[in-house]
Amino acid sequence: MSDQAATLSSPIPVPAKPAPAAARTKKILEGPIFTTLMKLSAPNVLNLLAFTGMVTFDGFFLGRIGSDALAGASLVFPWVMLVLQSTNNGMGTGVSSAVARAIGAGNSERANALVFHAFLLALALGAMFAALMLLSGPTLFRLMGGRDDVLGAALAYAYVALGGAAAICLLNFMGNAVRGTGNMGLPAGVLVACVLAHIAISPILIFGFGPLPALGAAGAAWAWCFRSRSAPSGSSGTCIRGTCWCG
Repeated sequence: MSDQAATLSSPIPVPAKPAPAAARTKKILEGPIFTTLMKLSAPNVLNLLAFTGMVTFDGFFLGRIGSDALAGASLVFPWVMLVLQSTNNGMGTGVSSAVARAIGAGNSERANALVFHAFLLALALGAMFAALMLLSGPTLFRLMGGRDDVLGAALAYAYVALGGAAAICLLNFMGNAVRGTGNMGLPAGVLVACVLAHIAISPILIFGFGPLPALGAAGAAWAWCFRSRSAPSGSSGTCIRGTCWCG
């Protein structure tokens, strides 16, 4: 009787509450298709609107300097878009897909390895884009019609914006790694915050303020680099050899 009483009095184990990442994975795998797609796509629409607003403000600020500065930045902008789109919507989509497949299969070690290799790939791509622009920029912009002050503004913008291409690549690849876990809100929130910071500091760097000198077209490019380096250093979830990125 004493053994039976001890057995009955023993506490009943309570099932552990699933982790947030596991709950998101379950919703993606088992939730309604239409609702799930809408929830995953809405933050990306917000990203697009924020980026469009940032480009519009940059054009407005550079236009206040003069047509040469605006024309010079216009020569560089297609190459900035090449870096952005190839690492975000191009190869970045592959990062999201690979991480999502690994997490869906329950293989967290593979997911961590994929994020680590995406980190290394972002550094390599950034170095390639920067080297291409630093070595070929003058010739490239002359072929596109840049001359005199327009060419000078284009080079000032390009050497800063694309010389720091590794920061843009890292932001996009790591953001896509987070999206692969099903957490669309964190990358969107980071990007919107970075865009707001860019809009705030861009006119200060372009026109100067107090002891800060006016940098002209290069000021807008420095704001780009600040935006790309404003990504958070870590949050809970998928990790890069111990450094966590996904919430």
